[in-house]
Amino acid sequence: MTRSIAVTSERLGRIVEEAASEVYVFGVEDFYFRLVNKGARENLGYNADELSRLTPWDLKPRIRRDDFLALIRPLLAGEVDRLDFDTVHRRKDGSEYDVSVKLQLFDDGDDPVFYAAIQDTTEYRRVEQRLRDTAQRLDVILDNTTMAVFLMDDRQHCVFMNRAAEKLTGYAFEETTGRPLHDVIHHTRPDGSHFPLSECAIDRAFPERAGVQGEEVFVHKDGGFYPVAFTASPIHGEGAQVIGTVIEARDISEEKRNAEVRALLMHEVDHRARNLLAIVQSLVRLTRADELENYKSILAGRIGALA
Repeated sequence: MTRSIAVTSERLGRIVEEAASEVYVFGVEDFYFRLVNKGARENLGYNADELSRLTPWDLKPRIRRDDFLALIRPLLAGEVDRLDFDTVHRRKDGSEYDVSVKLQLFDDGDDPVFYAAIQDTTEYRRVEQRLRDTAQRLDVILDNTTMAVFLMDDRQHCVFMNRAAEKLTGYAFEETTGRPLHDVIHHTRPDGSHFPLSECAIDRAFPERAGVQGEEVFVHKDGGFYPVAFTASPIHGEGAQVIGTVIEARDISEEKRNAEVRALLMHEVDHRARNLLAIVQSLVRLTRADELENYKSILAGRIGALA
């Protein structure tokens, strides 16, 4: 039995020594490190002898002894079974790295110790910061573009609207949640008839896994109709799986009005030009003269009078 316990302890020691995470064991009374595994030693740059003369706050440049004692007080008082916190460690060469700490107290009555499992989170923090920076830049871009942008999930529910989209529809993002966006801003045709989601060209991008573009008529929050030009593209997740749709839309009411005015003006210009040509043709036919020069002079005078 004794030999079995010894073998088990030796095996556990090897497991701790080779563990992927950093492992620290330190005393409750003096706080000196009793054990620091290989991964921690290599990351810190200290050998085992050097670490035996150090305490946890010696490795934490932003935490002093009193701060550390205040931090672990709930664990010592038995108020919690484990403490989870993030901090910073300083290596022997002075460089620092982010860590996530899981700290426990093992008290067998004779020699209580703290056991800390620590994960180096430097790369995770770096990636997280890059993602935050990217998200911030995207938010700035989306909030300042005049194009309305909507993100839809696989239920055709809106999960994002930029500021331009809220202005376009009259709805705040919170007012569109819980139901398909189509049922909020695209539910009725201009003639007042119901417009079912199954017939919507915009929402076809998701089931057909293909981008679509064109013109549609949206319903504003105030009940008014307005034409929009739109582009709808599927959003692909892992394995080319379609997980949603991104929709871009812009109000083309002014463009439609301008087009109607241009068409009216062109029609009027065409009508007047035809009338003018008819009059000129009549003048040519009705003008009489004995000589060509007299004919040209009389015709030019009549056209000049017309002008």
